[in-house]
Amino acid sequence: MKALMTLGIIFTITSCSFAPQELKFPLGTWQLVQWQQFAGDSLIEIFPGDWTGSDILMIGERHIFSVGTFENDTTIFNNYVGVSYTLDGNHLEETIIYFPIPDNIGQKVKQILEMRGDTLYKSYPCDDNWVLNSNSFNIEKYVRMK
Repeated sequence: MKALMTLGIIFTITSCSFAPQELKFPLGTWQLVQWQQFAGDSLIEIFPGDWTGSDILMIGERHIFSVGTFENDTTIFNNYVGVSYTLDGNHLEETIIYFPIPDNIGQKVKQILEMRGDTLYKSYPCDDNWVLNSNSFNIEKYVRMK
Protein backbone atom coordinates (compact mmCIF):
# COMPACT_ATOMS: atom_id res chain seq x y z
CA MET A 1 0.00 0.00 0.00
CA LYS A 2 2.83 2.38 0.92
CA ALA A 3 4.59 1.62 -2.37
CA LEU A 4 1.36 2.25 -4.30
CA MET A 5 0.92 5.64 -2.60
CA THR A 6 4.52 6.56 -3.36
CA LEU A 7 4.04 5.62 -7.03
CA GLY A 8 0.82 7.66 -7.12
CA ILE A 9 2.61 10.73 -5.75
CA ILE A 10 5.49 10.34 -8.21
CA PHE A 11 3.01 9.94 -11.10
CA THR A 12 1.08 13.07 -10.03
CA ILE A 13 4.23 15.19 -9.72
CA THR A 14 5.56 13.94 -13.06
CA SER A 15 2.24 14.53 -14.82
CA CYS A 16 1.96 18.09 -13.49
CA SER A 17 5.50 18.97 -14.51
CA PHE A 18 4.74 18.14 -18.16
CA ALA A 19 1.32 19.83 -18.29
CA PRO A 20 1.19 22.72 -20.77
CA GLN A 21 1.31 26.04 -18.98
CA GLU A 22 -0.66 29.05 -20.14
CA LEU A 23 1.46 32.09 -21.03
CA LYS A 24 1.14 34.98 -18.62
CA PHE A 25 0.35 38.47 -19.92
CA PRO A 26 2.23 39.38 -22.15
CA LEU A 27 4.86 36.63 -22.22
CA GLY A 28 5.67 35.24 -25.64
CA THR A 29 6.96 36.19 -29.06
CA TRP A 30 5.50 39.13 -30.96
CA GLN A 31 5.83 40.47 -34.52
CA LEU A 32 5.90 44.24 -35.01
CA VAL A 33 3.16 45.26 -37.46
CA GLN A 34 3.04 49.03 -36.90
CA TRP A 35 5.09 51.76 -35.26
CA GLN A 36 3.82 55.32 -35.10
CA GLN A 37 5.50 58.44 -33.76
CA PHE A 38 3.41 61.48 -32.92
CA ALA A 39 4.23 65.11 -32.22
CA GLY A 40 1.03 66.39 -30.66
CA ASP A 41 -1.70 65.46 -33.15
CA SER A 42 0.72 65.09 -36.09
CA LEU A 43 1.98 61.74 -37.28
CA ILE A 44 5.66 62.22 -38.08
CA GLU A 45 6.91 58.70 -38.81
CA ILE A 46 5.32 55.34 -39.46
CA PHE A 47 6.29 51.68 -39.98
CA PRO A 48 5.45 50.22 -42.38
CA GLY A 49 5.63 53.08 -44.81
CA ASP A 50 8.87 54.87 -45.63
CA TRP A 51 10.61 52.21 -43.54
CA THR A 52 10.40 48.53 -44.50
CA GLY A 53 11.72 45.48 -42.69
CA SER A 54 10.67 43.52 -39.66
CA ASP A 55 11.18 43.21 -35.92
CA ILE A 56 10.45 40.46 -33.41
CA LEU A 57 9.87 41.10 -29.70
CA MET A 58 10.43 38.29 -27.17
CA ILE A 59 9.05 38.84 -23.68
CA GLY A 60 10.27 36.55 -20.90
CA GLU A 61 9.76 36.55 -17.13
CA ARG A 62 12.37 39.28 -16.48
CA HIS A 63 13.76 40.41 -19.84
CA ILE A 64 12.59 41.64 -23.21
CA PHE A 65 14.62 41.26 -26.39
CA SER A 66 13.88 42.84 -29.72
CA VAL A 67 15.74 42.18 -32.96
CA GLY A 68 15.14 43.23 -36.53
CA THR A 69 16.29 45.23 -39.54
CA PHE A 70 14.70 48.30 -41.06
CA GLU A 71 15.47 49.98 -44.39
CA ASN A 72 14.68 53.43 -45.77
CA ASP A 73 16.10 54.00 -49.27
CA THR A 74 19.81 53.26 -48.78
CA THR A 75 19.74 53.54 -44.95
CA ILE A 76 19.79 50.26 -43.04
CA PHE A 77 19.09 50.19 -39.29
CA ASN A 78 19.90 46.95 -37.46
CA ASN A 79 17.80 46.89 -34.32
CA TYR A 80 18.87 44.94 -31.26
CA VAL A 81 17.44 45.86 -27.89
CA GLY A 82 17.67 44.03 -24.58
CA VAL A 83 16.03 45.28 -21.41
CA SER A 84 15.19 44.14 -17.93
CA TYR A 85 11.72 45.17 -16.83
CA THR A 86 9.11 45.42 -14.15
CA LEU A 87 5.41 45.11 -14.90
CA ASP A 88 2.67 46.31 -12.58
CA GLY A 89 -0.74 45.85 -14.19
CA ASN A 90 -0.33 47.59 -17.54
CA HIS A 91 2.61 49.77 -16.37
CA LEU A 92 5.87 48.56 -17.92
CA GLU A 93 9.21 50.06 -16.88
CA GLU A 94 12.18 48.97 -18.93
CA THR A 95 15.85 49.44 -18.07
CA ILE A 96 17.92 49.36 -21.26
CA ILE A 97 20.80 46.86 -21.25
CA TYR A 98 21.59 46.64 -24.99
CA PHE A 99 20.78 49.27 -27.61
CA PRO A 100 22.19 50.34 -30.99
CA ILE A 101 22.76 53.86 -29.60
CA PRO A 102 25.16 53.50 -26.62
CA ASP A 103 23.94 56.70 -24.88
CA ASN A 104 20.57 54.99 -24.24
CA ILE A 105 22.08 52.12 -22.23
CA GLY A 106 21.05 52.35 -18.57
CA GLN A 107 18.06 54.60 -19.25
CA LYS A 108 14.60 53.73 -17.93
CA VAL A 109 11.52 53.97 -20.14
CA LYS A 110 7.99 53.92 -18.73
CA GLN A 111 5.31 52.50 -21.03
CA ILE A 112 1.63 51.66 -21.02
CA LEU A 113 0.72 48.20 -22.32
CA GLU A 114 -2.65 47.25 -23.72
CA MET A 115 -3.82 43.84 -24.91
CA ARG A 116 -6.65 43.35 -27.37
CA GLY A 117 -6.93 39.66 -28.17
CA ASP A 118 -3.61 38.58 -29.70
CA THR A 119 -2.53 42.20 -30.27
CA LEU A 120 -0.17 44.07 -27.94
CA TYR A 121 0.17 47.87 -27.89
CA LYS A 122 3.11 49.68 -26.26
CA SER A 123 2.71 53.45 -25.79
CA TYR A 124 5.62 55.55 -24.51
CA PRO A 125 7.24 57.57 -22.98
CA CYS A 126 5.25 58.16 -19.81
CA ASP A 127 6.12 60.45 -16.92
CA ASP A 128 6.48 59.34 -13.29
CA ASN A 129 2.66 59.37 -12.94
CA TRP A 130 2.27 57.05 -15.97
CA VAL A 131 0.83 59.81 -18.15
CA LEU A 132 1.77 59.59 -21.83
CA ASN A 133 3.81 62.57 -23.09
CA SER A 134 1.23 64.15 -25.43
CA ASN A 135 3.85 66.39 -27.10
CA SER A 136 5.89 63.46 -28.42
CA PHE A 137 5.02 59.79 -28.10
CA ASN A 138 5.22 56.40 -29.83
CA ILE A 139 2.73 53.60 -30.28
CA GLU A 140 4.00 50.17 -31.28
CA LYS A 141 1.57 47.44 -32.36
CA TYR A 142 2.51 43.75 -32.21
CA VAL A 143 0.68 40.52 -32.99
CA ARG A 144 1.43 37.31 -31.15
CA MET A 145 3.43 34.83 -33.22
CA LYS A 146 2.11 31.28 -33.32
